[in-house]
Amino acid sequence: MDLKAYVLRFRCEVETEMSLPPFKGSTIRGALFGALRQDFCIDQGPARCTAMGVRQACPVCCLLATADETSSRGVEVARPCTIEPPLEDRTSYRAGDEFSFGVTLFGEAADLLPYAIIGARRMGEIGIGNRQRAPGKFTIRNVQAIDPLSDDAHEIYKDGDSTVRRPRTTITHDAVLTVSERLKSSSQVTFELLTPARLVTEGALTKSLTFSIIMRRLLRRLTDLTRTATGSHPGFDHEALLQQAEAVRLIDDRTRWVDVPSYSARQGRFTPIGGLVGEITFEGDPSTGSHLSKSPSETGQGLEPFVPWLLWGSVTHIGKDATKGGGWYKLRWQS
Repeated sequence: MDLKAYVLRFRCEVETEMSLPPFKGSTIRGALFGALRQDFCIDQGPARCTAMGVRQACPVCCLLATADETSSRGVEVARPCTIEPPLEDRTSYRAGDEFSFGVTLFGEAADLLPYAIIGARRMGEIGIGNRQRAPGKFTIRNVQAIDPLSDDAHEIYKDGDSTVRRPRTTITHDAVLTVSERLKSSSQVTFELLTPARLVTEGALTKSLTFSIIMRRLLRRLTDLTRTATGSHPGFDHEALLQQAEAVRLIDDRTRWVDVPSYSARQGRFTPIGGLVGEITFEGDPSTGSHLSKSPSETGQGLEPFVPWLLWGSVTHIGKDATKGGGWYKLRWQS
């Protein structure tokens, strides 16, 4: 798979009082889009980012409002970035408080990394949060490039710098396979759904997860994102993986549904972005073969065929509203 990911973590200090909702992903995404559009959009008129003449030359459209007339799934396709919002529920911040959020760029969108940092810095100057009060302003103290699979991190920007250093930490499929090798004997996996996972199956919202549902939505997410970010397709056997996923058993389900509204300035109304949060654990079928491994001669048990794609999903998110922070999860593995 040609997909690459650059995970950025922004550490910020509040300058003026700030009021934010409990789920902050859509607020951060909207403020970042607004700041980028104000400073960099090539068309400040009413034209939408889906207009071909606008988006082909506009970094804002390329990053946050991608479209493709050739897509079989509609003009608006997967954006090559995600937001990792603050996970704390607090809604009030005072001057001197700190908070952090993440932005992940995929594939060719990595070339727009300076725009992401400049846009975030501009977002802090404009202010975010409740517009009925003075929007809260903040300063970016530093930006790190991180690898959530290995916890490696290094600084690429700090307050006062005039340049941005290119990240040396890149998530590639080779790196994912290296981590997968250490986890291939795992018999159980627990998903910690950090932000609402909004999955739609056969036109209906999914409020009860199975492993096959997760894999179906994840493989679709990886296919759409890889096509948008690289122009290629991921190299997995979609149907074989889904067939094997049917044998993975649910062990423990402690998920719950949360309703989260998100205000759309474009639509002029609130839209729902709620989903499932909490933990859910699955166990692999020990009789499951691993003909999807790197070599036909390799044999494997249980969860091995799924490990690389589950790891990718922890970076790409799963389900709808990934650019607003939805569907972000972490994994715990048990042998």
